[in-house]
Amino acid sequence: MKFEIFTEMKEQLLNSKELLKDQKQYIINLALNFEAGYDPLTVIHHTKLIPTAKGKLSTGYRKAKALQDSELKKAVSLLDGSDYNRCQKLEASIKNVKLQFKLGDFRPSNDIEHIIFKLLKNGLKPPDTARHLYELLY
Repeated sequence: MKFEIFTEMKEQLLNSKELLKDQKQYIINLALNFEAGYDPLTVIHHTKLIPTAKGKLSTGYRKAKALQDSELKKAVSLLDGSDYNRCQKLEASIKNVKLQFKLGDFRPSNDIEHIIFKLLKNGLKPPDTARHLYELLY
């Protein structure tokens, strides 16, 4: 599995050698995913040592956006109606949760609000127009 990489990094640190840039990025990506509340074994299994090319979005950002997309798909699946109608309902929920989230003490009252709240709490900005949601999800 990927646990060998930890042994290699531990040996480097014990021998007072600097970690490679890719190894540092790997640790940062792990920490970001752990802070976001993801299962540690899943994070370790799916986090790769991939250097980020200049001008490209970071690996952590791409993973966060992929997670956001999957969470929004889960939220829209909980709604009834046509595809666009569900996006309109999700748009209203996102705007409502964003407003209440900005005002302070917000407690989600249903699964959809809980999903949106989790995205906002993790620093993601879900799209808040029905058209953008529809283009993203369908």
